[in-house]
Amino acid sequence: MSTTSPQALRDRQEQNIWQELRERKCEVPKKEVDLWRPGSPSIEATALFRLVGRNGDSIEDLRRLISISAREEAELRELAAFSSPTVACGIERMISFRRQVLLHFDDLVENAHRGDSSSPFSA
Repeated sequence: MSTTSPQALRDRQEQNIWQELRERKCEVPKKEVDLWRPGSPSIEATALFRLVGRNGDSIEDLRRLISISAREEAELRELAAFSSPTVACGIERMISFRRQVLLHFDDLVENAHRGDSSSPFSA
């Protein structure tokens, strides 16, 4: 049984998301985009949910990708404490954003399991 590092998993997921955006001919953000403004948590959650089952990605794999571990959060908060107010605020927003993405992702999973007609993946 091989274990994949969290960073390798994130890198693979990021590549998959960018590939899906290119295939859909979505407008890919330019480099000048404000990286502290990640967009909609529900859109990100939906894009990640669409990866379930692809490339061997399980729901738990994607939850780990979305979430921030307690250790990572502690490190981010420590970094924020020694950073400028702008960076500290950005770090806090990103932690909050990750939590929101996970909530939306979990809602999609729950709706799919219930066969909810509001789920984008119900038949």
